[in-house]
Amino acid sequence: MISLEYSLTKEDVFDFIYYNSWAAREKKAYRVRYYLKIILLVYVSSWVFIILLRKGLPPAGFYLYMAVVGFISGILIGYLGVKRHYMKVINKMIANEDNAGYFSSRIINLDENGINARDKHTDLKLEWNAIKKLVESEKHYYLFISGDQAIVIPKKVLKPEEINELAILFERKLSLKASLHAIYKS
Repeated sequence: MISLEYSLTKEDVFDFIYYNSWAAREKKAYRVRYYLKIILLVYVSSWVFIILLRKGLPPAGFYLYMAVVGFISGILIGYLGVKRHYMKVINKMIANEDNAGYFSSRIINLDENGINARDKHTDLKLEWNAIKKLVESEKHYYLFISGDQAIVIPKKVLKPEEINELAILFERKLSLKASLHAIYKS
């Protein structure tokens, strides 16, 4: 049995929300649409600005230049905006005392029978088949019990032998569907 006691940090919660809302494999189409909108917005607004500034159309070679600048600027603005947006979401969440449970101390026990997660408000007992998806990031394990809810286990609270024991437990107890995952680079 692996028994862990820890509290999630602001960084842990940020990493989970960022992964689940933005970086997950299932969110790829959403990310592509977002970046295309930003690139188009930068491109069109640049053109409007140039036409108003120059009072006419620029030379032909300028079109390629604008396409490259619009693309690079859009990607950069989009990337920086996403991180900042999710950090604002986390800061709002922290400010709301109804969300204090995210950061309260919790005890997680994982054994052959399942997972028992307890904090001051919740006592959750799960069989292994309740885990819908396992995602491993560089810093965390996310044990999803639904599309947007997961038990977050920071790797920093695990001893090296517990990481190995956990990997064996996941391999033995999780269904093939739940355990088919890619390592997410956070």
